[in-house]
Amino acid sequence: KPVQRLTQADLDSLVALMAEGGGQHGRGRGARTVTITLNVLQQALNDAAAQGLIVRNVASLVRRPRQIHQEMTTWTLAETRLFERAAAEERLQIAWLLTLLGLRRGEVLGLRWQDVELDGPQPALRIRQTRVPVHGHGVGISEPKTTRGRRTLPLDPYLVTAFNEFRVRREAEAAMLGQVVNPADIVVADEIGAAIAPDKYSKMFRQLCQKTGLRTIRLHDVRHTALTLMALNGVPLAVVAAWAGHADPAFTLRVYAHSQDDAIRSASSLLTTMISER
Repeated sequence: KPVQRLTQADLDSLVALMAEGGGQHGRGRGARTVTITLNVLQQALNDAAAQGLIVRNVASLVRRPRQIHQEMTTWTLAETRLFERAAAEERLQIAWLLTLLGLRRGEVLGLRWQDVELDGPQPALRIRQTRVPVHGHGVGISEPKTTRGRRTLPLDPYLVTAFNEFRVRREAEAAMLGQVVNPADIVVADEIGAAIAPDKYSKMFRQLCQKTGLRTIRLHDVRHTALTLMALNGVPLAVVAAWAGHADPAFTLRVYAHSQDDAIRSASSLLTTMISER
């Protein structure tokens, strides 16, 4: 339809289609995505109006969907340790360890063997790509959104051992199929070498929580947990932000550094002691 004939009803229908889901998997888009789409369209129509191509910008008349704020939840240190012990019994232990360390789901699933340095004097992993769901197109590979997202993280001996043990396992699985593990291969793969889909990884996480008897939180909230524990235990905010791949430490403080009940009680006790001189 020509832009001159575009109506508010057309855009209302677009919003409804996006909310209900019109892609391959029939999944609706979130309020934030719909709002961004409308804002981009409104700017384009503003330019069209400035050029005299249209009289009225109908995108400005469309009501934006209300964005519902999702409360972030974190595990306590005891819960985190319980999950770590359960993960030690799992085939994908290394993936769960990386998740516990605060890596994003896409970063864990996008890690390749060539991104992991295990034998040098300073073992480390490099975040160079992510695997994320693409609406209507399955799973895609993308680079980190920011330069800070492309980062190198040190590996302590425990993680080096976990990586090496998983590498041995993958090589044995590949050999059974007449295959080899190549540097460009994805680390977090199943028994036949296929990469794990993001949605499946989230489902596996929920199943492991239930199996362990843990309070089930969102997979992304494990990242919140890791960064919160770092902040609550005195790690400088700039270091937490660098570990997380954030460009702005203020964003890290605003979004991730949650106060937990134990920390609040400790702060209360400290403050009471200070003001009462006891």
